[in-house]
Amino acid sequence: MSVWIRTQTKEDLIECNEFMITYNASNPIEYRIRGNDLIIGKYSSKEKALKVMDMIQSFIEALAKVEITSNMIVRDDNNKIINNMIIQMPLDSEV
Repeated sequence: MSVWIRTQTKEDLIECNEFMITYNASNPIEYRIRGNDLIIGKYSSKEKALKVMDMIQSFIEALAKVEITSNMIVRDDNNKIINNMIIQMPLDSEV
């Protein structure tokens, strides 16, 4: 399943179906989250990057359970309306 991601810089909106954490060898305090091999977020610790990956996983799991009704309202399995179908990558300071 692919999801739409707005990058941390807010400059790109991309459809991603593969995510990974990479370590920046030239900057020892930078962990990058890549979506389809593009950098979508940079974090100061592996723990922060893993927390964001957990957020992405939760979003994908919730999205897999949604039902799109005939009037295009999207509801999850608890009948709650989902307003946002795009993940905004949080800044390092927000994690």
